[in-house]
Amino acid sequence: MPLADHQAQAASFRTEQHELHHKIDEWTTWWNELSQLGEPRFGEMRDRVEVIRDRLETHFHHEEESELYRETSAIKPQYAQLAEQLVSEHRELLDRLRELCTTLAAPEPQFATWGDAKSSFQEFLNELEEHEKQENKLIDLWTKQKPSTK
Repeated sequence: MPLADHQAQAASFRTEQHELHHKIDEWTTWWNELSQLGEPRFGEMRDRVEVIRDRLETHFHHEEESELYRETSAIKPQYAQLAEQLVSEHRELLDRLRELCTTLAAPEPQFATWGDAKSSFQEFLNELEEHEKQENKLIDLWTKQKPSTK
């Protein structure tokens, strides 16, 4: 794939990441405001987390369908294991969000407090941020590789 195509796809991946993180920041503000009012809304939180999950699922699919992982592994074999790990993490991260949605949808609150629900989601966000940092290493390498001779 030509270098310009790599750079365009990398820019697309980063735009998706930026938009997702912007939306998460908006929702974090909403959760904090509700926390101050003392009005937990687990069902509404679930709805918002489902939107994040759907966006992440689309984003991960976009990455996996691109040449990113395969080509990066081919030009730097030491990155093959990292690429496999990151693809595996896609499933794990999405599963964690599905589990959180199920917990938030339970007829009886499964979290003792609103703060517990927020903390659970914040733990997920921390893992997602670390995942994206590792993925950005691959994207940087991928955008710098020489154009293929296909």
